Amino acid sequence: MKRHIPILLLSIFVTGCATWTKVGGIYKNTSYNFHAELPWGWMKCQGKDLFITRDGEFLQNIWIERIRFDKELPFTKKRFQKDMLASEVAQVEIDNFSSNKIITNFELIENIPETINGINGFKLVYRFRSDDGLKIKKVHYGFLSDDWIYRIIYTAAEGYYFDKDLESFNKLVETFRLIKK
Repeated sequence: MKRHIPILLLSIFVTGCATWTKVGGIYKNTSYNFHAELPWGWMKCQGKDLFITRDGEFLQNIWIERIRFDKELPFTKKRFQKDMLASEVAQVEIDNFSSNKIITNFELIENIPETINGINGFKLVYRFRSDDGLKIKKVHYGFLSDDWIYRIIYTAAEGYYFDKDLESFNKLVETFRLIKK
């Protein structure tokens, strides 16, 4: 338990979550220009990004965020370019995430083109170990729209939790829509 405390503290700091609220159904975020149907019974962290969990943020979570395409990425210092193809955006995402020093045994399982709400994007599936040895698996969708990179990410402890809530995540992705294209 003691070795999980630093991760817990980091997570609270990163998500900055003081308040959790129960969610389910249509969620609309006009500031981030999207709406999606959220799974019932999950808990949402109050903040600008959409960050939800069902059993605890370390067991599984769904995170929808957008970043400016020209923002420097934290682990590679690379930047997206506005005219990048979806496959190029995916490669920058892979490079950035796999360069994070607190993960080990990064394994890319899938990197395929994917259409999200009619927009050309990508789907990545990868696994890794956290710095405390926990096996984690992610499904990561992304696309470029105007000045933004959108990320729709499902993260869960590999095995029981990943399999348990993957369908809920897939339904959310199917209902994801930009409000204005």
